[in-house]
Amino acid sequence: WWGHRIPAWYAPDGTVAVAKTEAEAIEQLTKANPGLRREDIVQDPDVLDTWFSSWLWPISVFDGFYSEEEVRYYYPTNDLVTAPEIMFFWVARMIIAGYEY
Repeated sequence: WWGHRIPAWYAPDGTVAVAKTEAEAIEQLTKANPGLRREDIVQDPDVLDTWFSSWLWPISVFDGFYSEEEVRYYYPTNDLVTAPEIMFFWVARMIIAGYEY
């Protein structure tokens, strides 16, 4: 896959489980349908958009913003080296998302 996979799994009856791991999804789905087998469950085939997933990077680096001192020191950054054609599509979105979330 080219991107972050969507963490959703589907049962044949349309039931959806959103979970961090496949094991957690199976656990959720088999509660509603105890006869469900692993091979019956399918993970969503789509991935997150590259521009969307790129703004998740600072969140993952700072452990979900739990380290407030580091976040205040490093984010947003003072220097950024990037191509001018992606200033809006990547950089602006990362900054906006960082302030919003």
